[in-house]
Amino acid sequence: MTYLAAIPDTTDTLDTLDTLDTIDTFTQALDLHDATTKALKDASKFSYILWTDDKELADLVDSLLTTELFPRNRNWKAYRGTATVLLLNIMGGGYVRFHRSSRFYANLIKRYNPAGVSFKAVALVDAMIEHGYLEQAIGFQDRSTGLRRATRIKATPALLNRIPKHLKDLPKERIPIHPKKELIVLKDKEGRPKAYLEHRLPQVKRMRRELISYNTILKQHGLPPVHRVFNQGSWDLGGRFYGGWWQTCPKAERKTITIGDRTDPNGGEATVELDYSCLYPTLLYAEKGLELSKDAYDILGFPRNEAKKAFVVAVGAKTPKGGKQALRCADL
Repeated sequence: MTYLAAIPDTTDTLDTLDTLDTIDTFTQALDLHDATTKALKDASKFSYILWTDDKELADLVDSLLTTELFPRNRNWKAYRGTATVLLLNIMGGGYVRFHRSSRFYANLIKRYNPAGVSFKAVALVDAMIEHGYLEQAIGFQDRSTGLRRATRIKATPALLNRIPKHLKDLPKERIPIHPKKELIVLKDKEGRPKAYLEHRLPQVKRMRRELISYNTILKQHGLPPVHRVFNQGSWDLGGRFYGGWWQTCPKAERKTITIGDRTDPNGGEATVELDYSCLYPTLLYAEKGLELSKDAYDILGFPRNEAKKAFVVAVGAKTPKGGKQALRCADL
């Protein structure tokens, strides 16, 4: 178990920006090796929408809660949902970002937290650490510099060996999602999920009906549900679909995607991925009434992939300072 004897983690936002300075401060203070440094930096976000009714996992959760973690707690059933979501997040074996602030859990919006994960997660994690089931790298917040780092947790072999194999071997994008996962997400100007009153929004009701219908078709073909995300607190910005594993799978695997009957001995029809070259700079040129006549990412002295990543990061930044900070974190 790894601890940092500093200011306790008080991160209260849903998504923590890990700046390069923070990463260096964090890892240097812990005196970690390069491999661990990278693992901490690459920690995945905790997902509150994972869920399964798998009996083997449910039996493991009940066994852990009643015989080891909280054997004398008559209210152990209150930890069931949170424990299930926690195990699904950490069963991959890598580090996961974890919040220890009570205010963070108090501010979780019910619409986006279908399993009802609560501040009980902290007591649960502490008990699992005590029993050797989790490793933890405590986060920190340095108020003098503004640097902060969310806590990281990671399952130990003692826990991983007890996770049902058919779940543990699932790729991250195939981990089951809660059936009541919110299908229409509205984010505020800071990128945090925002509450809204659907009964006052007929357009959202219509979108939800369409999404439910579309997801029903996806389910019939063994595919995960998708959701839509709107940005800047506006229903006029964003609206892109997210959640399909085919959106994030590696480029080499995308070439093998087919469409058709799964029982087809030929594997279905091949698909073609349309690639719009230099899309961002082309759109920016078009806004000024100009035509982009060459590869915008072909910059002397820089590999094309690095130039492209730097351009996309810089365009997405809200301020020049934010752009510089994001570029330093972009692994260029």
